[in-house]
Amino acid sequence: MSGLYRFSPIKDTNELLDAATYVIKELGAISKLLLDTELSVGSVKIFAHYPEEYETLKKLLHSLGEPTFETYTSTYVRLHKPITANEQTVELLGIRIPDPYRTQVGCGDFVIDEDFSSFREKHITNDDPTKFVRKAVGHTLDMIEFWHPDSDVLGYVLAPESEWAEKN
Repeated sequence: MSGLYRFSPIKDTNELLDAATYVIKELGAISKLLLDTELSVGSVKIFAHYPEEYETLKKLLHSLGEPTFETYTSTYVRLHKPITANEQTVELLGIRIPDPYRTQVGCGDFVIDEDFSSFREKHITNDDPTKFVRKAVGHTLDMIEFWHPDSDVLGYVLAPESEWAEKN
């Protein structure tokens, strides 16, 4: 396999942690670009792009922390040693199964200080295609998606009442 994707296929712990650090830094850049402020990152998820890579990532992930949360697409652990980047410390790391619609390196969940409804009202721009903050479509959770065509990471803000937001 030769990687068509940045970091993939990930083969060892150092590559996984490098990818996670990259995602944290890119999330900071996206929030700074789109909101003119760097939001806190609560969790990071790395996207596997190949089935074999996913199996490797699963083993690596479980060696780095205690299992915390699992869905049919993702697995998370609370890291024994948190990742620090951009003056942020992230304790929750996850991986996602291969998905043809997830070509990015990964994603992360932002933590906001203000009320979710107010934040959503202020920033949702589905009616303006020149903006890159939108209501996430195709998800069962109420969340806001941050994306940019020049970036290979996605960011999310989840409604506080969602089951996943409570884990973050």
